[in-house]
Formats: sequence, structure tokens, C-alpha cells
Amino acid sequence: MNSPTNQSQFPYLNRFIFITVTGFLVLLPLILYGWGCFSRPSQTDLEEKLFKGIVYKRKFGLTARPVIAHIINIDLSVPGVKVLVTPPQAIDKNNTRAQTTSQFLQKFKLQLAVNANYFHPFRENTPWDYYPHTGDITYFIGQAISNGKHYSKADPKWGVLCISLNNRAQILDTGDCPKNTFQGVAGKDVFIKNGKPVKWDSEPDKPYPRVAVAINKQGNIMTADCYRWETATL
Repeated sequence: MNSPTNQSQFPYLNRFIFITVTGFLVLLPLILYGWGCFSRPSQTDLEEKLFKGIVYKRKFGLTARPVIAHIINIDLSVPGVKVLVTPPQAIDKNNTRAQTTSQFLQKFKLQLAVNANYFHPFRENTPWDYYPHTGDITYFIGQAISNGKHYSKADPKWGVLCISLNNRAQILDTGDCPKNTFQGVAGKDVFIKNGKPVKWDSEPDKPYPRVAVAINKQGNIMTADCYRWETATL
């Protein structure tokens, strides 16, 4: 038979456990938010050579809100510099299986990776209610070409970045890459054509990170500008 002392201790122990677990669950969102803030890159400008033919720049600015731009200059004429678009991984046309940029980089043993084609379905309601997860089937919007294989059809509403077998790049607003294209991806808007700005109407959207790509006239220098809006940090 348990002693009265032991019986009186259990309620206090249960209460202590309940308060500890509840407090942890309440603080968990703040812990995760703080970890995300402190893991972000410094809000200072930076320039460094990452690899042969690849230079990285970080630019911090203030517009309507703080923004950080991650700029990559790629010299396609440097021997050994190659581009790879995600190869088709599903059985039907226009689709592939979702993976993070880091997973793509590690799987194909690359040195650098950025997001490209828009896709659907897409859902982002809460941190636990979203689609796609890694391995889920997604459908590309606009043309996608990997190693010369066309596996997502062209759409005239979506401009394309086309890279030929001899490593020359071009951007077309027709949505359809030439026949000799070896790698190709689609984007939502073309901002500059023949050296002049193109008028475009943006739709209201959340401040998601964005990627913009530019090339020189010769098509041998490609710049990827990956920028994201910053929230207040702790």
C-alpha cells in the first residue's frame, strides 16, 4: 500500500509535467522564429568568388521593407561550367516529383542551384498544411527542357530561358525555345526586350522570394538575381 506521502507527491509531479510541456509548446513558435531570424545571412553587402567562372554578390537595401538580393554571375564560356535543368522524374508529360533546391543540388552533385519553373498544385495555408511535399507530383507551367528532352510544353504566356548545347543562353518572350536547346526553363514575365524595359502589370501577391535571370548580348554571361523580403529580426 502506498504511503500518504507518496500519494500527495504525485499530483504535484503531474502538475509540474503539465506546466512544463504546456510552456514548451507555447514557446516553440517563438523558438523556431528566433532560430530562423538568426540563421539568415547578414544584412551587409558582400562579394566573393565561389567557383571558377562563378561570382556571388549579396546586396542589402531598403525599399518598402528590407530586402536582400543574392546575385550570381555565371560565365558560361569558362570550361567546365555547365547548366542542368531537373530531369523528368514522373511517367506523364508536364510533371515531375517535388524536391527542395538543396535536395536537387545534392542528388546531382552540383555546386549551385536556384528555383526555376512555376508549378501547380500549390498550397500554403499553415506550416503544417501545404503542398507539395518532397516526392509529390507537380505539374510545370511553361516549357521545361533537360538534356535536350522536352517534357513540359511551351506556353506563349510564359517567357523562356534557353541554353544551347554550346552553352549559349537566350531569353525569349515567345515561350518556345529553339530546336537546338539543351536546357530550358520558363518564367512568368520578361522585363527587358532588345535592351528596353517591357511594360508589365503585376498582380498583388505575398512577398515570396523571387528569382530573375539576365544575360548579355553574346549569351555567354548569365546573372541570376535571387531576392527576398526581410521581416524584422530579433
